[in-house]
Amino acid sequence: MIGDAVNLASRLEGLTKYYGVHLVVGPRTRELAPGFVYQQLDRVRVKGKHEAVEVYAPLCRSTELGEPLRNELASHVQALDHFWNREWSQAHAVFTALHEAHPETPLYALYLERIDHLRTLALPEDWDGVYERREK
Repeated sequence: MIGDAVNLASRLEGLTKYYGVHLVVGPRTRELAPGFVYQQLDRVRVKGKHEAVEVYAPLCRSTELGEPLRNELASHVQALDHFWNREWSQAHAVFTALHEAHPETPLYALYLERIDHLRTLALPEDWDGVYERREK
């Protein structure tokens, strides 16, 4: 198989280890499978693509979503919003709380490391929070 969709799928599959999840999907898959709950992982620019793509991890069927996971996802969305708006202290606080409550979820530690790194940089005005993934 060849083509743009196949190449993107291959790149997304390669992100599973990085994010510590079993499956990574893009927006089109999320759109075509609405019966699931997804956690947004990131905005990524993968090798061979110029445009960033939002990536997600499917967590459960929509009918199985309980209050604890609903609350965790709401906090995660809040943390990402702070992150993308360069509100480092607020993002760090929310990701820290998530990491402490869910130490088995590598994603929260990953964002804490990113925040610590990004705080030391002079980011350009047009920084969009997109993670550049150059490996396959």
